[in-house]
Amino acid sequence: MNKQTRNIGVQEVIGLIVTIGTVMLLLAETANAAGPDYRDPETIRQLLTDLGNAADPVAAFNALPEEAQDAVVWASTPVGEESEVIVLNGAVDSDDMPACRRHIRKKHKTNPFGWKIATYTSDTWWCRLDGEIHGTPEFNPSGQVHRLFRATWRFAGHDYTQESIATDRTWHEDEAQGRFQSCLPIRGIRVCINAWTITITKTHYGNGTQTWSWS
Repeated sequence: MNKQTRNIGVQEVIGLIVTIGTVMLLLAETANAAGPDYRDPETIRQLLTDLGNAADPVAAFNALPEEAQDAVVWASTPVGEESEVIVLNGAVDSDDMPACRRHIRKKHKTNPFGWKIATYTSDTWWCRLDGEIHGTPEFNPSGQVHRLFRATWRFAGHDYTQESIATDRTWHEDEAQGRFQSCLPIRGIRVCINAWTITITKTHYGNGTQTWSWS
């Protein structure tokens, strides 16, 4: 069997989402009729769970009725973002020992129910001593698709990662860009209908402060 895969344009994506949204509204109006209520969060959660547990998620998705497929696509649509920060201070035995800190920044993409779809993490362990960056910071960016959406989303990798440090070692900066994609066999043609690209930049200073930004 020949498989077709294509990327669709912005207008096609908008049209598809509007169509699916219209279908979802019609389903809500007929929720009291026989059959599953595909607007119900628990019904959709079970659909996503079953797809994630399937040996072949694509075949399992193709086997769903169109109403269920539309519900999965709608529930896998990213509509919100959340931020999270974690700062862990290392032990300092004396004034002549470096003070170390773990600086973690996370961005989460969420669906219409507020469930986390994917998370991009920028994680750095760095130390300072006498107003300077001490040693070599350890920078570890990573991407994660949350379990419920592993059948509908994937982490496509880092577009780039980079680091720099001032010649006088008063600051260190790291930056990484990650990319996520959602590709599904809509009406028999596999299309990539959603994508998320996220960049996180962090700067650490010899005076112990740190900043971050994202885009």
